[in-house]
Amino acid sequence: MVQLLNLSGVRYRIKKSASWMLNEVNLTVEPGELVVISGRSGSGKTALVELIYGLRKPFSGHVETVQPIALVTQAFSLYSDLTVMENLEFIGAINGVSSQFCQEVITRTGLAGFEKVRAAHLTAGHQRMLQVAAGLLNPAQLMLLDEWDSGLDPIQQATVTELCTRLSLEGKGILLTSSREYPELDGSHYRLEDGRLIRKEILPEVEMRGGIGS
Repeated sequence: MVQLLNLSGVRYRIKKSASWMLNEVNLTVEPGELVVISGRSGSGKTALVELIYGLRKPFSGHVETVQPIALVTQAFSLYSDLTVMENLEFIGAINGVSSQFCQEVITRTGLAGFEKVRAAHLTAGHQRMLQVAAGLLNPAQLMLLDEWDSGLDPIQQATVTELCTRLSLEGKGILLTSSREYPELDGSHYRLEDGRLIRKEILPEVEMRGGIGS
């Protein structure tokens, strides 16, 4: 099977730092795979996402990815002076999708009724959902969501996990990072700690519940 992402022996550290932020990190993501990476604040999750996307370069090791990649950043990165619909129509035009599909994405992300609201006037949670909506307009086969649950209420979190689960079932590769662990998500779970990416096993009682929506 073709891999959407292959990290091999990746090492990374901030200049002049004596310690490795990422140390011999190995990771693969295949089509249809949902990967969940947890780790405390400052553990290197954002650095890892930025390495995958190409915003940073590793000190050593190899990063191989499909292109393009859809990225949902932790910080709000859309146009604050544009409305929800204007933001999505602009991104949709770049990706060759229609206004009708933009409206469908608005509905799927719980933003219906906010189409004419400027992004600057949205709550932090709705701004986050707008970024997720923008990511859904990208036809990329690999989607990265950094600190995906930041600012989201429980209903919005459930919406995002449902969307990500559906996308993985459709064959896309999804990588989520968070400070929290989400063992209820049906996917491959890792913990980033002291620069090492450690594979975690799902607890039997969680696995038996069948993941989200059971």
